Amino acid sequence: MSYITDTSTPASKVIHLDSAHAHVRYLKDEEGNDLTTQFQYHMQEAIVCPSHLSMICSLHTVTIPYTFYNVRGASVKTVNNHLIMNYFNNGTSVTTKYKLVFPAGSYTAYSFINTFQAIMTGSTEFLSRAWETTDGVDQYHLYYWSTLHSVWLHQTSNPFAQVLQTRLDRTRLRYHVWNTVSTSDVLTLLFGDAETTCNDLFGVRGDAGDGTGNLVVPYSTDGVSDSITSDKVIDMNDEIHGLYLRTSLTTDGTLNSETGTFSNILARIPINVNYGSVIFHTPSNSTHKLQITLPTIKMVGVKLTDDQNRLIDLNGMNWQLSIQIDFVKRLQTLTSINPRLKINNIVPPKKKNRSYSIKNNGMVSETR
Repeated sequence: MSYITDTSTPASKVIHLDSAHAHVRYLKDEEGNDLTTQFQYHMQEAIVCPSHLSMICSLHTVTIPYTFYNVRGASVKTVNNHLIMNYFNNGTSVTTKYKLVFPAGSYTAYSFINTFQAIMTGSTEFLSRAWETTDGVDQYHLYYWSTLHSVWLHQTSNPFAQVLQTRLDRTRLRYHVWNTVSTSDVLTLLFGDAETTCNDLFGVRGDAGDGTGNLVVPYSTDGVSDSITSDKVIDMNDEIHGLYLRTSLTTDGTLNSETGTFSNILARIPINVNYGSVIFHTPSNSTHKLQITLPTIKMVGVKLTDDQNRLIDLNGMNWQLSIQIDFVKRLQTLTSINPRLKINNIVPPKKKNRSYSIKNNGMVSETR
């Protein structure tokens, strides 16, 4: 095997980064611990680009532990764990608005719907117990909207007379929800509400039902005759099937379809392993390289997000990545020429001097 090396440019450089060695971490998680997915690393030896060259970068390899949750958020700050409901109590003729909060975690299709059923049928001891404390504030499973104070307050006891039943259709990957007790009280799941964020997990569109996204839980003895049914396939990944690596080295190299503009995305990392495993990604096609406009690299800022630019929380785990820096020749800028000069200053071609000879017969011939 032979190689042809280009000695006119410096050799490529690879920057190996580990979040454990970060010099600056910008944010903390809900428990006050440093997030490892957004950091800045200061280099002791800077990479300097010669004036006649340019630098381009690409992702060399990345290793990420799959320890981030598919259901994320607390009672106030949410990603996809809130469900807003209206409940009409026939005995008091009062309609109350409730907010159900799923504890952050990694759920399967079965554990998610079972958690929903457990909250809706939970005892006073269960509902009054906080599942997490965020910034010193206890987080609970159920809240009600206080019209007097215009704020969500903790619901300490179960207000529902209905007993919900649920079923997962494994063939079509859809949920069925119904109640088996009350025919007079009315529970409405508000999937069209702006504060409901778990539509994809339930497999319900925001305009389901009559176009408002409001679905009334029907009475049924077995759930076969009538039930709320998902109107699309449930997605336990919440439509997050890849991670996005963003760096401070580039600013406008990749188009972001969410914003419609170019952003600092260096690479998209597919999630091709199960929860609890490690994502090893080495780009098989590294022809996509982004230009670095900085003449010197002294620090690197890194951010790991989902497709909606929301920061990923690896729950205390560190991750590693390698960025390759290549040096390329700059394109020469052509000096513009006046078209008139090109016409008026044309140099005529020189005539060739030809030699001739006289033959014995007196004829003149050209010598070539």
